[in-house]
Amino acid sequence: MDTDTQKVQETKKRLIVLLPVSMTNNIDLAHMIHWMAFQKKCDVIYLTSEDCNDGSLALSRDMATMKAVTAGNGLSAQWIQAGPADWLTRLHEIYRPEDEIMCNEEQTIGHTFLQKVKLYDLVKETTTADIHLVSGFYPTQEVKRKKGIPEALTWMGFLGIIALITWLQIQVDATIHGTLSTVIVLILLCIEFGAIWVWNNITLT
Repeated sequence: MDTDTQKVQETKKRLIVLLPVSMTNNIDLAHMIHWMAFQKKCDVIYLTSEDCNDGSLALSRDMATMKAVTAGNGLSAQWIQAGPADWLTRLHEIYRPEDEIMCNEEQTIGHTFLQKVKLYDLVKETTTADIHLVSGFYPTQEVKRKKGIPEALTWMGFLGIIALITWLQIQVDATIHGTLSTVIVLILLCIEFGAIWVWNNITLT
């Protein structure tokens, strides 16, 4: 390969697709990405975020299909996998100023322990790329829950929190009286609502 050809390949614009693992077997999405990349003359990089030991064989098979559908007509497609905690760092490592990024309009992601943000907003804040939003492919919350904590365990958590706080309230009523008892009961209620809210967010991750 001569130097000029190598230089052209190294500087070719790429479309970096931030792909949830729940969408790695979506052929319609792969066709759409291929068409967009062909129009823009971009190679495609799929960046997924998932624990390496969670369904890695199925994920590899699905991504091989996505790459095969996306590549062709002078385009190449590759796949990069990152962990849930370092996908943004990995994105910054592979991103070049001429690249463009695609992500799902509906997708949210854990930004802090208690806060979820739109994936689009986070990427926009941390890169200067042109970002393309796609809509209608991202699964509903009900579908996502199946990949997280089972519903039965979710309800067990809710009931456990309620039972614990109720028991503490009974103990307070039996041992403390007057204004102090009322204050402590109110504090326990606030803790109960907060714990339920946190548990609900954890189970939907």
